[in-house]
Amino acid sequence: MRNMLFRFALISVLSFVIVTSAPSNIIAGVWIEDFSSKQLCDAPNTTAWWDTVAGTLKLPPYELRRIASFLDVFSLQCVTVEGNFAYLGTASPHGLQVMQINNPRFPTSSGFYATPTAVYGVDVAGDYAYLAVHAAGLYVIDITDPEHPQLAGSYDTPGQSFDVVVEGDYAFVADGAAGLQVIDISDPANPTSAGSYSTSGAGISVAGDYAYLVEGISGVRVIDISDPTSPTAVGHYDTPWEATDVTVDGDLAYVADIASGLLVLDISDPTSPTFVGSYATLGRAWDVEVDGDYVYIADEDSGLYAIEVSDPANPSCIGVYDAPGGAQDVAIVANYALVADDSEDLLVIQVADPILPPLLAGSYDMSIARDVAISGDYAYVTTQSNSEVFVIDISDPASPAVAGSYITPSYANGIAVAGDYAYVASDDSGFVVLDITSPTSPLFVTSLLTPGEAWGVAIDGDYAYVADWTGGLQVVDISDPTQPTIIGSYDTPGTAWNVAVAGDQVYMADGFFGGVQAIDVSDPTKPTLASSIFLDTPAWDIAVAGNYAYVAADDSGLAVVNVDDPWNITLVSNYVTPAEARGVAIADGYAFVGAYSSGLHVIDVTDRSNPALLGSYDTPSYSQSVAVAGDHAYICDTFSGLQIVQVFNHSRNLTNNTAQSLPVQASGVIDRLKLRASQTDSIFWEVSADGGAHWQAIPDTAWTDLTYAGIDLQWRATLFHKGGHYPSCDYLEIELESGIVSVAINGFEARASHSDIELVWDISTDEAIEGFMIYRGLERSDINTVVNTDGLIPPDERTYVDTTIRPGESYWYKLSVVRPDGSEVQSQAVQVKTRAYSLVLHQNYPNPFNPTTTILVALPEKDYVDLSIYNLEGKLVRRLIDERLTAGLKSITWDGRDNKGNPVSSGVYLYRLKAGKKVLTKKMVLIR
Repeated sequence: MRNMLFRFALISVLSFVIVTSAPSNIIAGVWIEDFSSKQLCDAPNTTAWWDTVAGTLKLPPYELRRIASFLDVFSLQCVTVEGNFAYLGTASPHGLQVMQINNPRFPTSSGFYATPTAVYGVDVAGDYAYLAVHAAGLYVIDITDPEHPQLAGSYDTPGQSFDVVVEGDYAFVADGAAGLQVIDISDPANPTSAGSYSTSGAGISVAGDYAYLVEGISGVRVIDISDPTSPTAVGHYDTPWEATDVTVDGDLAYVADIASGLLVLDISDPTSPTFVGSYATLGRAWDVEVDGDYVYIADEDSGLYAIEVSDPANPSCIGVYDAPGGAQDVAIVANYALVADDSEDLLVIQVADPILPPLLAGSYDMSIARDVAISGDYAYVTTQSNSEVFVIDISDPASPAVAGSYITPSYANGIAVAGDYAYVASDDSGFVVLDITSPTSPLFVTSLLTPGEAWGVAIDGDYAYVADWTGGLQVVDISDPTQPTIIGSYDTPGTAWNVAVAGDQVYMADGFFGGVQAIDVSDPTKPTLASSIFLDTPAWDIAVAGNYAYVAADDSGLAVVNVDDPWNITLVSNYVTPAEARGVAIADGYAFVGAYSSGLHVIDVTDRSNPALLGSYDTPSYSQSVAVAGDHAYICDTFSGLQIVQVFNHSRNLTNNTAQSLPVQASGVIDRLKLRASQTDSIFWEVSADGGAHWQAIPDTAWTDLTYAGIDLQWRATLFHKGGHYPSCDYLEIELESGIVSVAINGFEARASHSDIELVWDISTDEAIEGFMIYRGLERSDINTVVNTDGLIPPDERTYVDTTIRPGESYWYKLSVVRPDGSEVQSQAVQVKTRAYSLVLHQNYPNPFNPTTTILVALPEKDYVDLSIYNLEGKLVRRLIDERLTAGLKSITWDGRDNKGNPVSSGVYLYRLKAGKKVLTKKMVLIR
């Protein structure tokens, strides 16, 4: 119990409203908490984020957490994931390490192939892994048997290979001083040079007809590779420092710039990339990976960064994991980041949690909702009742609102969005183009009749691919969206309902009788059947991710199809849903299936051969098309319009959701109170009047009679997450009917400077005081040392400087207000870490010693540290530390033994500290 009496006054953390001019007769008061100070935060019982900067109580940020690691190889340089395997490039030993990640929580070694020099880049296509082998060029490794990878072929490039990307029959190699090398791999056993572009190359990404080449200090070069034999530079962006990696997603390029962190570039016009936004990491950014609305940066000095880019102009960091070594590369599989760490090898970091079961966030009512596409803060929803396209503002998924709409000539069936245009499959009116530059006022641009009835549409670059019901596949040139033109077609055997595109292949969900059609569109004017599979039930919808297509196959549920070889696609597995599967979307290793009368089903497809149901949400009507963006799934639910459910959590820690105050002692008995809070509706409040012995729920803002009265008041809160809602509170007020307070500590802070700690406080009091005492300790539970040993600090003082500190040490302090009768009112404990502005090696203690002594080291920054014991002849006796350590004061013990565990003899020894380029040495004496 805290012996603390508070006067009635409006103060920053604890306030009481004076309702009478005679303080000794006050019988009512108000406790106000605005969360701007932690003076009354019960830290051990508070896991929620008591954010004093924002003045808000809320859920803390998502905690990136290490799930597993693999330590059999050393100095990892890169990681690529394909299917159930991770492919790791290593520098010591040189080679390719294949890992089984069927369950990413438990990675296991599968096979290894040794290369002559370090492997800095890996890409996988089909049965081959393509390696950028630093001084040996391109290696092609047969991974048909992952346990025994074998060399298939190689090509020694003229430079030093840093990265590789495979597209079709070509490998594009970032080849150091030799720039871009294009290698023909149509025969993997005999790779040959196809073309090159002379510049410097450190990393590469390929999208459509363009390669985005990282040129180091020169930034990023855009190269036209529509003719791989003659690459031509068409655009350039000079980054502020040194570009190290680039990843392309749609119209945006995400660049890792070594000292700038993340840069976001608009590449909608590849000839003129423009700056969109940035986020500065604290160290050296080496690699960048994109996963939906989230970007992951491997930063060599500060670890893995998770950055939200739903607003690309304003990227925001949602989490950091400080990797123990140097993070070199990152790949995302499901909800995990695989980090190649050059000293700790492969780290598995959890970056998100699925929300199971999915939680309803919001909905917008419309009739016969058919399809949905997401772009930025808007959902574009087609309907068949009024042939209307709705533009729904989803900036707050919990409160979607119509922003605009457009009525199409016929049923609005399918929709796709690219740039400033929405492309609508409008039944017998064909292909309709809408200008959505202003989403609140979509405008008709033009339309194009198709031979059948347009049902589905997918966009890739300058082409739209239309599922045209009886008209099969129609390829539309949209290089000029105001003048679309049909340039090619393929008459599928069934009823073309929906379409997905991946590279040079289009995959058609061909309705009744057609199954899945894989159509080669490398020449868009002459689509050609590559292969097909027949399904026993209609194919309604299709999505492609990596080497697999996922089909909403009516009564057969979800069908998983291997499209690794488009010329020979095969059925892998089925998951039968309770009702007909009508729509499907893929995100983070999960399939989201609109299963008609049984709602949304979330299916884990990380093991494609064995899909497993994780959870479901039963929508009010009949679920059809599904889109996933960020943390939410958007479901076209026929007669119930657009249903929005939360399916992922990337941004908040949902389990650290409690907060509690310290007890405040009143002079009168508290038996009745009321609580008011400025909050979301998902916080559960309780109070205790007897110091936490009994807690009582406060259900509303009315006066509540307490079952257990007392004089020690506390509150506690539990923050509950709802779909689309992250609870928060920025103001709490408890009004009570008793209590006289006389002394209040309004604030107490500890501030570290160069060689001392300044303690600053403020109090309010209705009585005379004798002065102040300052207590200090190394642990919160042991704050007993009196700092002001020369007597009480005078009552009119509000600061005190503690000069008896050690650099790099952390201290706990308490302020005590001393009354005339000798009683004390103490503040909450505060912690401060002293600054270590230079490397410090303290004298060991005790000294002389027998047989154990302690050495204190103050590190000004994270660094690699070697602390060793030597005899006077300079021979190494014992190495105590040989690892990277974080900044701060470190305590290391020597037990008087050598590296073999043998006791050493009495005498004088040297202990030597090396951190970075600095070396410090001191003497110690062992007496046995």
